[in-house]
Amino acid sequence: METTTEFTSFELSPILIDSLQKSGFQKASAIQEMTITPILEGKDILALAETGSGKTGAFAIPIIEQILRDKENEGDYPIRYVVMSPTRELAQQTYKVFNQFGKELGIHTACVIGGESMDRQKDVIGKGVQVLVATPGRLKDLINQKIVKLDQCKGVVFDEA
Repeated sequence: METTTEFTSFELSPILIDSLQKSGFQKASAIQEMTITPILEGKDILALAETGSGKTGAFAIPIIEQILRDKENEGDYPIRYVVMSPTRELAQQTYKVFNQFGKELGIHTACVIGGESMDRQKDVIGKGVQVLVATPGRLKDLINQKIVKLDQCKGVVFDEA
């Protein structure tokens, strides 16, 4: 359900608003309207919404904004946020949303899932990512191998948990 709240009403960077508008998004969905500001304020959120309601944008938009605001490690790309997805398909969809809104803004995102080349995923992580979208098993494997380090992680999303 679309609301009348435009993305310009939120405290979002002009470059992020521009990215959203270029992707065809002018107004927040109901779930986005309820979650963007509290997430930007650092609050924990538990939200439920129907398929197609904009849930992924509800957490992706404020996460991208937080990364844009965080200048303390400019040029360095430690993992700042982890999005845990229960399935490969959902992880891939979430990854696409982060790239759609954030890639042109310099947001580095990786998707690590089982059934894909772990060596390739290690290479991508080694180059630096700010958002890691992962299925639980692959994330556990990469943490155990000390490829993924979460010492600078600022937030975790449990998507469809």
